Amino acid sequence: MKGGGLSMQLPPHTAGGRGRFLLLYLSGYGLRLGFQHHCYFSILKKASFNINELSIRGCKVMHGIDATKMATHELLGHLTFDRIIFNFPFAGFFRNLSRQSQLRRHKRLVSLFLKNAKEMISEEGEIHISHKTNDFHIEWKLEAVAASHRLRLIEAVNFNHLDYPGYNTKCGFGGDNNFNCNPSKTYKFGLKYY
Repeated sequence: MKGGGLSMQLPPHTAGGRGRFLLLYLSGYGLRLGFQHHCYFSILKKASFNINELSIRGCKVMHGIDATKMATHELLGHLTFDRIIFNFPFAGFFRNLSRQSQLRRHKRLVSLFLKNAKEMISEEGEIHISHKTNDFHIEWKLEAVAASHRLRLIEAVNFNHLDYPGYNTKCGFGGDNNFNCNPSKTYKFGLKYY
């Protein structure tokens, strides 16, 4: 990605909370997973400054990890987390593919992410996916994809970027531009109880 970098933000609703969180970010090489104990990030230009800020706060930043295979990663696969967050998943835009083919790619990305995240959350843990709720995005049917992995919807709330201090939406496949994330919701999934 031209001029890309990382723009971190503090965890939702807290500036110093404890817990382990996973957040996905996008690089020019595809979707990656960032891991840290209690800080978040997305793509932007000021990466080195933000990585330094995270380090000062005691965060560990890792990248180059495939979010669709994270449960088998040698450093992460044995860990459990209270919350795993994926803001605005997107498998790319391919002009040569039909709408249905593109839809399948997006749903597969979300499905593989959920499959892996399910293996990594604690019994009371949550998987959050923030996602647009208009046009093409409705067709992803996130709730049905989650149900196919035996995950239950805890709640779906309107996405509020203020819940993520410093958060900026970025067009991962289109440079360092922002995108309009409204309307959108954050879907919160948990393990099904039997």
